[in-house]
Amino acid sequence: MLPGYQGVLQRLKEERIRNGMSQADLCREIGMLQSHYCKVEQGRNYFSYEHLKKINATNMDLHFIFTGNRSQLADFPRLQEVTRNGDWTFIGQFFYVQVEHICNLQITHEKYREINRQNQVMRFILNSGKSNLMRLTRYYYEWSQETMAERLDIDIKKCSGLETGKIHPNSEMVFLFYQHFRIPPQIILGDDRGIIRAICDIMEELTAEERSKIIQLLALEKELFG
Repeated sequence: MLPGYQGVLQRLKEERIRNGMSQADLCREIGMLQSHYCKVEQGRNYFSYEHLKKINATNMDLHFIFTGNRSQLADFPRLQEVTRNGDWTFIGQFFYVQVEHICNLQITHEKYREINRQNQVMRFILNSGKSNLMRLTRYYYEWSQETMAERLDIDIKKCSGLETGKIHPNSEMVFLFYQHFRIPPQIILGDDRGIIRAICDIMEELTAEERSKIIQLLALEKELFG
């Protein structure tokens, strides 16, 4: 089993129980044989891309399952207010510019270097549109396919297949992408709600003063540009 993946399995079970679902209930929701699901929950198999999309369509918190973070937009009422009815791709691009500025002021602190690492990858992805995430991430780090495959500890044919779209990421790959690059699972599944969760995760790491400053700038941006 991948290091750290046991935590994903524990949170999967926790979310299933929190939603009042038995294994059989969840299997009916996502169209999976219970015998296969048991192997997934035991770490002997992985969810397919399609099964992950179906889980994401339920009330289960896929972001929490893979990241351990529960931060939601509702946890930041003022942010929720100023971003209401906004385009989250545009909001995200503006947000990440402000976070980069804050991190550059605190660049000697490891905490802010880590925030900025996540921030820069997400900013690059948002600015690049709906392109393939595997390819975008590799381009961001300026790696060859061989280096990318080595970093993720996967076969280069699998790496190539993920880039061309011939292979869809299963739960193993979703976990690896978050573990290595802090790319949220919903982003990998093509769900823009992942942008909101990524922003909330970063907001959680900032000080109250830093959060307030970003929200003020977002409010000003909304006033100027609608």
